[in-house]
Amino acid sequence: MTICRMSPRARKHLDPKSKRFEVRFAIQLRKMLDLRDIGPSEFRDRLGLAGLEVSIQTVTKWLNATRLPRPQDAETIGAVLRLRDYRLIWPE
Repeated sequence: MTICRMSPRARKHLDPKSKRFEVRFAIQLRKMLDLRDIGPSEFRDRLGLAGLEVSIQTVTKWLNATRLPRPQDAETIGAVLRLRDYRLIWPE
C-alpha cells in the first residue's frame, strides 16, 4: 500500500519592505506562528476553541495579506498566541 502525502503549498511571497499594513501584519503573524510551530489549520482550530470561529480561508487571507482580522478579535488572537499583550499582533 502506498501512502500519498501532499506537500503544503508554497507561501505567497510578501515584500518585507512593504509599507502596506496588511503585508506587515501578515509577515508578523507568519513569524509568530512559525516560532510556535503552528500551521494555519491548527491556528484556526485553536481560535475556534478560544471562541473565535473563522474559516481556513479567512486565516489564509490574513497570512497572504489580503485581509486583516477584526480589531475586536485581536485579544483572542493574542491569547491563542500566548502574547503578554494582545496588541503585539499589530505591526508597528
